[in-house]
Amino acid sequence: MRRRQGPLPWAGAMTGSKALLGVMGGFTPPIQHLAIHRSYRSKAERQERSQIDSRSTMGRPTHFLSIPLAGSQLARGWAAFRAAVVDYGLPEEAVRPLGTLHLTLGIFTLKGDEEVERARGMLAEMKPGNVLAELVRATAEEAPPPSSSSPPPPPPPPTPTPPTPPLSVTLRGLRPMQKASKTSVVYAPPTDDDGEGSLRRLCERLRKPFLDSGLMKDEGRPLLLHATLFNTNTRRGRRGGRGRLEVDATELLRRYDGFVWAEDIPVTKLAICRMGAKKVEGTDGDEAYEVEAETHHNQPSVARRARALQAFFFSLQTVGSAQHTEATMPLKPRCNNNNNNSSSSSSSSSNSNDTTDDDPPEKQLQDKNKRIAHLEEEMARMQRDFLRDESQTSTFWQAKHSALHRQFLESDTELRLLRSEAERRTDERDDLLRGREVLRRELGRRDDDVRRLAAQVRGLKDFVVSSSTRCLGAAAAAQQASDDVFGDAMAWLANGLQNWVIINFRRAKLDVSHLDDETAVELRRLVPSYELLLLHSAKIHLLQSVVSGILVDSVFSAYFAGLSDEQMRDFGRMEDLLCSFAAPDEAINQWRSSTLALLQSPTSVLLQAQTTTLADTVVNRINLLLEALLGTTSSSSSSQSPSQTSRDSSLAVLVNKAIDLARLLAVQRAVLRVDLEQPSSDDALPPFDADSMEDVGELDEDALPASRVACLVFPALIKRGDENGAQMQLRNVIAKARVLCLSPD
Repeated sequence: MRRRQGPLPWAGAMTGSKALLGVMGGFTPPIQHLAIHRSYRSKAERQERSQIDSRSTMGRPTHFLSIPLAGSQLARGWAAFRAAVVDYGLPEEAVRPLGTLHLTLGIFTLKGDEEVERARGMLAEMKPGNVLAELVRATAEEAPPPSSSSPPPPPPPPTPTPPTPPLSVTLRGLRPMQKASKTSVVYAPPTDDDGEGSLRRLCERLRKPFLDSGLMKDEGRPLLLHATLFNTNTRRGRRGGRGRLEVDATELLRRYDGFVWAEDIPVTKLAICRMGAKKVEGTDGDEAYEVEAETHHNQPSVARRARALQAFFFSLQTVGSAQHTEATMPLKPRCNNNNNNSSSSSSSSSNSNDTTDDDPPEKQLQDKNKRIAHLEEEMARMQRDFLRDESQTSTFWQAKHSALHRQFLESDTELRLLRSEAERRTDERDDLLRGREVLRRELGRRDDDVRRLAAQVRGLKDFVVSSSTRCLGAAAAAQQASDDVFGDAMAWLANGLQNWVIINFRRAKLDVSHLDDETAVELRRLVPSYELLLLHSAKIHLLQSVVSGILVDSVFSAYFAGLSDEQMRDFGRMEDLLCSFAAPDEAINQWRSSTLALLQSPTSVLLQAQTTTLADTVVNRINLLLEALLGTTSSSSSSQSPSQTSRDSSLAVLVNKAIDLARLLAVQRAVLRVDLEQPSSDDALPPFDADSMEDVGELDEDALPASRVACLVFPALIKRGDENGAQMQLRNVIAKARVLCLSPD
């Protein structure tokens, strides 16, 4: 016996034009033969077999025993189901191909060719028809005996033993393998028409020999016959992925609840198939399992019954006309020369109880009536089948037509909308093109205007620059002052500071023993030799030196008094940048003078506010340090005495004068610096310099050259360069520093 090559014979029977022929015919004839396929394996098949053997050693299933399912009604239901799956948002590729629909009886794990041959042999020896006949007889024997009280039924007429009834499968409804809201497998359950579970018992009988031999796995659970229609674990594109896709099939199950997928599918074949469905060549994506071995159960063919029905129709007139004659005289055998009629008569007589000439006419008439009733019943059943198939086919194609028509209407509407949108966009584009031309002309006119205005702006800019340069030069020139002005200002400030200290602190007593660390550090930074001054009772000179140090630190050392720290850093960085470009000193000094002259404007509100803030800060700093030296506590502005208010007012005047002087020094082209270098320690007191210092301690002029400077009471003013900012090597002392000298003794 040859092994069948390629897919199953029923795999592609319901696809394409063949499916339409099956629909129009109303039935699919079952195959009536027994076949076990064998052939020599090619190299590729041997490699595939070795892969299966390697998998089998790991315990993976390799084959399964099944009852294939096929039919035109099943094909139509499957096609409608595949189209409906997408409407519920489920993946269409999870729908199992039509050629793979079957009822699984068990799973094999066959290790090598030897076990495969054993399974083939057991299937070849199996007779499903005999097993079914035994089940029928066992069912009849298990029927309960009649009750003793009821009268015994009349003995039935002697009839030949009836043939084994045909076994069929009806698929109805849809069920999930797991929960309906979270499942990966959906199947159609089979139902037995006789209501006695003949199909289940037959399947259990058929798989029992394989279980006893150990070839089939015993899963330890009852047999669940199911035809898988939807399985997300076998969908295309999933291989290599992890986990399984679970979907909500509640609405899908509700729709197909009680739906008849196929009715009276004849069970005619039992097959052992390999795991893994393969593509069927010549079909539109259909798949089928490769058959390892198969056997068939012979049962009356539908075609044979159709031919018998035709023979009955052909002889119905003759039978009707002869009924009266046959009731009154013995029936003689007919001798008909027509071979077709003879074959029809013999075919009809083979399907009913045989009659002889010895039977009485009543018996013969009764038999013929039974035959007529049986054939009429068969004809009515076939008509119902035809009407049902026609109704389902009509419903299916009507639904298809409605869906396609709806899709066509939607596409046509969308096309019309797109066309109208395209026309509207075309009009808009034309309008934009016209507007672009208008804008181009307008832009040309605007460009001409811009060029004309640019020329005017350049002329105005040159005029403004020249005017500004002249104004700045004039302003800077107006800010330039002679050395006598600066000398007089420094002398006035020194005298005013001395008078302020004497008036307010001549009777005060200094107490540095209670100073905190921060105040002591500040005092030592301003006057490093303050301890030496305390030893010589130079209280007034110490206080003058402290106030002078604060003025130099906060006012005269600033780049431009009144600016914030960030602004002064910016100006300093700009000057350093100009110096890095190797600009001459004269140009840099002129730039500084002109730039700072712009800032010194009496109408600048921001600079006035910053000046007021700076003056208040300096006054508070001086008061805090002096009060700490005197051992007194500062009071709030609301509780100050008139003397304190007068003291602060006079101090504020001195501070404002110092700020004005510092600004005037900054806008000069020459570099004017206020120098206050205090002696660092008692052991390294600097000597007296008559060129830059004047003594306020009333020492003899003869003793001054040999004396040492104890502290600087008021700073000196040093000028570098000439009035134009050039000749930076020139140095001139405009105001000498006031110092306190100690005698050489």
